[in-house]
Amino acid sequence: MCCTCFDFAHTVRHLSKFIANPSEDHWQAAMHLLRYIKGTLSQKLCYDGKAPFPLKVYVDADFANDIETRKSVGGIITFVASGPVSWCSKSQATVALSSTEAEYGSLAEGAREVVFIRQLLADMKMEQSCSRIYQDNQQAIGLAINPMHRARNKHLDVKLHFIREKIERKELEVVYVNTNDEIADMTKPLAKRPFQHLRHIALDCLGAQLRGRIIISS
Repeated sequence: MCCTCFDFAHTVRHLSKFIANPSEDHWQAAMHLLRYIKGTLSQKLCYDGKAPFPLKVYVDADFANDIETRKSVGGIITFVASGPVSWCSKSQATVALSSTEAEYGSLAEGAREVVFIRQLLADMKMEQSCSRIYQDNQQAIGLAINPMHRARNKHLDVKLHFIREKIERKELEVVYVNTNDEIADMTKPLAKRPFQHLRHIALDCLGAQLRGRIIISS
């Protein structure tokens, strides 16, 4: 999951919480995951070695779906050279008070990932223009772009200033993406059809597009 298989990051994250004392339900879920892996052995990660290397990040979060802790789960998928290079699905450190706060938490994590990968690419002499973070929550985007201070958002100040600083420096921009094309949705539970749709977008594995690409088996 950490190296080539981003599509079941959420499942692995959830099952790992019970690894010390799994039940029969967890065993059945693990077996279901193994059957999924066997059925998708032909899926590939594709990287276009001839195209420019624009860095783009998709971020998303649910809101308080963990019934035990009520912490939100945030997800990030980072693309370089038309393919995913890093991803994560993890519970946020604190309980979010609104869906906007949960989404903004993922946005901040996405910004940190942008800073890290931009520096890594710079060390390899691959300077980047302004990077893009794709988010499907308009309120979270508004908080990042609009400097207006609101009392209800004062506890977000550190994250707010971090993202705004990067925007002002032209290192990144936050762009709205339709929920149907929000690839980071794959890092939380999804129905079969939308999951397959997003996986197809992320893998971009149409046969005609594989020519001249670096391919890594999932």
